[in-house]
This record gives sequence, C-alpha cells and structure tokens, in this order.
Amino acid sequence: MKILYASCRYDPLDRDAGSGVDYNVLEAFKQLGCELRVIGPFKDTPSLVEKLYRRVHRLFSRKLTAKFSTSYLRKCAKLVDEAAEEYRPDAIFTHNLIPLVYSRSNVPVIYKTDAMLANTHAQWPTYSKLEFRRMLRWEHKAHAGHHREQMGGGITDEGLPGTPLQDTGVAHTLLPAGSGHPRGSVKNSPNKR
Repeated sequence: MKILYASCRYDPLDRDAGSGVDYNVLEAFKQLGCELRVIGPFKDTPSLVEKLYRRVHRLFSRKLTAKFSTSYLRKCAKLVDEAAEEYRPDAIFTHNLIPLVYSRSNVPVIYKTDAMLANTHAQWPTYSKLEFRRMLRWEHKAHAGHHREQMGGGITDEGLPGTPLQDTGVAHTLLPAGSGHPRGSVKNSPNKR
C-alpha cells in the first residue's frame, strides 16, 4: 500500500517531536511494509492581516485565538494535494486536520486524532467563543470533505451527540482515543463506567 504521510506540524523522522506520535506511526507503517512518502512539517507563517487580527483579539480577550492560521491551513492543503497528485498514493495519512480543511484531493484519508475539539473545549475552554466556532467549522469541513466518503465501517459516532461527525451523512471510521471523549460516550469503550 502506498501512503502519503502528511506530517504538517511535527517531523515524523524525529522521535522526540510531538511526543513521538508521528515517529511511532511512521515506524508502524514501515513494519506493515507500506510504501511511504513523507511531506512536512510545514511552518505556520500567518499573513500580516492574521497577525494584526491576533493582536486585536488579545486586546479584547484573554482567551486564545485559533490554533493555526488560515493561510497555514490553505498552504498545507495545497502542498498535500500537489504531493498526492504527483505520488498517487492509495491513502493519505495525517495526524491532525491541518491538511484536510481545504483539501480537494479525492484520495482516501487515514486521519488520526486524539481528541475532538468540542469535547476538549468542554473540559478546557481556552479559546474565545469566536475562535472556538471558527475551529469547529474547520473540523467539520475536514470531516465532511468529499474524499472522506471512501472511508467506512469501524466504530461510528453513535452516542457522540454534538460532534462534527454526527450529521454529515459521510461514512467514516472513528477510532476513539479515551482522552478526547467523555467517559462512556463511545460504545464498547474500555473506559466506559
């Protein structure tokens, strides 16, 4: 299987970057005999308008702005789409939604996340309401993308009301990581009480 490993934030060749998650996933793909091409990481360089917006936001709120700049999301999607066009992988793997928000690729995606934004924000409301809504739209857009329709089966979002996956009508696979979901919210969850 040919996999395009889109590591936008952390270098999967560095075992210490991002707690080593990307490194360990890359190693697991290698052990499975997958043919791999790694692209990234990419640096987030907000535009002048985005930098100005962040400064103004800080004047009115002590809460955080969005985790990534829109220009970064667009740049990552463009680079991943171009690499997918050239490499022609069977699947794109990404550790987070960064390259998926504005992606136009039709290549199936293997998407790993450790937490859904709504559940994380409910426990740790660190972003302003405006920025939280903005990031929720990004997450929804990433999950509802037309190329994610090719994923299917697995554990679905039943019992996860309020998540971006619930009403998209898109077949998907959700493999829960306990820290990102309220206890007992996922059927057959090992941390269900």
